[in-house]
Amino acid sequence: MQLGYTRDAPGLPSRKAQQDALRAAGIEDFSDEGPVWHDANPKRRKQSACGEPLPDLSEALRAMRPGDVLVVANPAVLGGSRGQVFEVLQAIGQRQGAVFDASTG
Repeated sequence: MQLGYTRDAPGLPSRKAQQDALRAAGIEDFSDEGPVWHDANPKRRKQSACGEPLPDLSEALRAMRPGDVLVVANPAVLGGSRGQVFEVLQAIGQRQGAVFDASTG
C-alpha cells in the first residue's frame, strides 16, 4: 500500500507542490481519512532529545506494514538533517517497508 507524507518547513516545496508530486506518484486521497500524513509548522515543535520524528511522521511510520511504500515529494521532508533522514529510513527498513522519492522516481 502507498502511504504519503508531507511536511511544512523552510526550504521545502510548498504543501501544494508536495501533494502534486504525491498525486503524480499515484496517491489521490488527501482527506483526513486518506493515507497521507502532514506535519504543519514543525519549526514550532521541537523534536525530543532522542531525535524522535515529528508527530505525523511517527504516525505514518507506525501505520506501515511489510511491503508498504512511504511516498514523499523529496527525501528532505523526512528530517532536518542527514542523520534524521537516515534514522527514518532505518525505521522504514525495520518495518520491511520502502520509500518512494517522487522527485527522482
